[in-house]
Amino acid sequence: MFTPISFSQNKLNKLSNSNNQNPTFGQWNRTVYKVGSKVEISHRNDTSFLRVTKDFPDFWEQATDFFVNKFKNKQQVGVSFYGCADGSETASFLITMMSRFPQEVWQKFTKNINAIDNDPIAITKAKANKYTISKLEIARLRKMLGDKVDEYFIGFPKKDCNSAEVQLTNKITSKINYRKANVLNDMHHVKRKDNIVFARAFWPYLERNIPVLAYKFGDRLQNDSCLVISCFDRRGCSWHNADIDNLLQQGGFKKSKVDLVFEK
Repeated sequence: MFTPISFSQNKLNKLSNSNNQNPTFGQWNRTVYKVGSKVEISHRNDTSFLRVTKDFPDFWEQATDFFVNKFKNKQQVGVSFYGCADGSETASFLITMMSRFPQEVWQKFTKNINAIDNDPIAITKAKANKYTISKLEIARLRKMLGDKVDEYFIGFPKKDCNSAEVQLTNKITSKINYRKANVLNDMHHVKRKDNIVFARAFWPYLERNIPVLAYKFGDRLQNDSCLVISCFDRRGCSWHNADIDNLLQQGGFKKSKVDLVFEK
């Protein structure tokens, strides 16, 4: 049986604004499990398809443009997603790449995609390939995919609605390898070069291990590699007196022309 951990948003806001107390992992963690006739994830951990922030609405387009240009002379590029949750961000990368570029461009990025999470229930959920998408997700996906949306989703609504039950098509799921692992102990699986690592929206949970992971990525990833974080990581790490941008630059990364994407 799983015991859910939930929080009050008001309490979280007070914690984040406090000079004396930082939010802990337990206070940050959403209610993820419910116990009934079966165990399911009852919250998607704030992930979604084509997730962006208000001040960076075209993140996925800018990031994929950058990757295509940076790796234009490479034959194959490794791609890994740590903290993949239900797999919607991994799918977002694939959807953006495959819908915006010809196959001869995107195929080098899709031969070796690994999606990793330390939560076995999250991995089970990702492999189940069943999503309840929101009105906002429907609008984002329709804007990007237009009349090609059925190439990527089964059950995508024909009309506007508040939510819908969908599945990813084999065009996407066949490209993703899901597995369970703790990012702190998984560096030996990370390619040293010609690699893109998405490590988004979990850094604050690491608390005292934030600089440890920054060092490990800096030591492991060599020339022609990229590391991608999120706005949440930048904000949340500051609550633990950690400047993630500075830590990554100490590890040999430099900021790319796309915010949140660091490169070597």
